[in-house]
Amino acid sequence: LTAQLAAAAVASAAAEKAEIEAKGKAKALMISAQADADAERTRAAGSRDAADKLESSELAVALAKLDRVGNALSQSSTVFFGANAGDLPGIFANPAVLDGRRAP
Repeated sequence: LTAQLAAAAVASAAAEKAEIEAKGKAKALMISAQADADAERTRAAGSRDAADKLESSELAVALAKLDRVGNALSQSSTVFFGANAGDLPGIFANPAVLDGRRAP
């Protein structure tokens, strides 16, 4: 009988230990998920703030458009403008081109 009680006590202690470990792992996962969510919200707020600032600055918008054009004209791209490569600075300096309007 004593051996059975001892075995039951050992099994109970092992079960309690497993429960404590499982609760600890679950809490760690919740903390990690919360940290990931907080980081994502912070990144989203930063992106929104950057977009708001970009939208309020004509110069920033023009520079962003130039950056996109530069990316489109990378070494691996072929674009036909009906102009020489030497004409590109003038084309990109034209506000009508940057704004998406047709020049008069």
